[in-house]
Amino acid sequence: MFATLSEDSVELFVRDGYLKLDSAFDETLAARCREVLWSMLDVDRNDPSTWTQPVIRIPGSVHPELVAAINTPRLVGAVDDLLGPHGWLPRTEGYGTFAIRFPSDADPGDAGWHIDGSFGDPPSYRVNYQSRGRALLLLMLFSNVTESDAPTRIKVGSHIDVARALQPVEARGVVFLPNLHAPESLGRETAYATGRAGDVFLCHPFLVHAASWPHRGQQPRFIAQPCIHHREGEWLGGFDYDDLSLDCPVKRAVRGAVAKHCHYSTEQISARTNDLVELVSNLSRLCSRTAQKLAPIRHANVSTRTTNSRPCARQTVTSEHERFTVSGVPVMQRYAWNGRSTSLVLRRSRRRSCSTPRSSSACARAAVGRCGCRLEHRLPGSMTAMTRIWTELRMLGSSFRSITSNNARYWRCRAAICA
Repeated sequence: MFATLSEDSVELFVRDGYLKLDSAFDETLAARCREVLWSMLDVDRNDPSTWTQPVIRIPGSVHPELVAAINTPRLVGAVDDLLGPHGWLPRTEGYGTFAIRFPSDADPGDAGWHIDGSFGDPPSYRVNYQSRGRALLLLMLFSNVTESDAPTRIKVGSHIDVARALQPVEARGVVFLPNLHAPESLGRETAYATGRAGDVFLCHPFLVHAASWPHRGQQPRFIAQPCIHHREGEWLGGFDYDDLSLDCPVKRAVRGAVAKHCHYSTEQISARTNDLVELVSNLSRLCSRTAQKLAPIRHANVSTRTTNSRPCARQTVTSEHERFTVSGVPVMQRYAWNGRSTSLVLRRSRRRSCSTPRSSSACARAAVGRCGCRLEHRLPGSMTAMTRIWTELRMLGSSFRSITSNNARYWRCRAAICA
């Protein structure tokens, strides 16, 4: 459950890479913020002839009115829903940048498609797959913005293309250019960040966006573009996509994008599935030695399938154990590969979920469906076996989010590793 956002809104964020939060702060506060920003400009607000530049940027401010706007309960609650209550650092000591665009036909020189870099030496800020230094981007509207007022342009769903492009990039990052590194993102639908004063757009850090021009409105457009930092602070931190104990929609969007993009050869899948059979079998023997609450693994039927212009080739790898059961209930049926992605195929069942959630002690749990049947066994040591299995699942491109799809007819399988 989410504190501020609806589940539908969160799913739209995962799919599109952004969502609009109406009335994140009230219009009266927005008007006071505009007064503060006008006082920082070296122009006459009543004399348009002094508005000679198409855009003026105010790097940042600690003014109490501006700080209040980014810390309203509604906006903080929405950020909590997207990053987790302890997954980010609140902006209580000021922020920026404030972009004020004036009515003008002149090219502002900053209207190219980009994603915001988050670390490195200016002006060549870098970005990496973990999104070091940036957990979220906000577009805060301090004035009413229509399509005539040079609104920010957004490439809907482009965070998916950027995530795939950044996955192989080293931790030191890259100066990311969408037209070079993810040209497919530029072919996506364009949306405009329009709304009333007090609205806020919450954007995935990998979302491709750009300024627009000319500004054909009558009044200057006031917005802020603050970065939401990871909890480690500015320039620091990053997302650990393997850590499901601190899951959030921002991470889910990346995992889903990468999982759907995985491509493996038949030989790679065959090798990985053989390894998985051995790992699951070893884990079963470990469970049997430490507790009798988990039934032994009796079968692991693993298959690989390739689809191309030739007839479908299938290879089945079978061990002495034929099915993983919990109290006689089948959990895992097989791995299947259709040439584009790898996913865990789960048996249809009335019962809704089977998971191994995190706990404070080093234990693995299996919970079976609506019946409320819960089994628990204690594993010695540091969950090494579970860690290895999760690594194999990830290398096969499995997306636990894609497996579940909120479909109550299928088993829900999720691995969380205890430290």
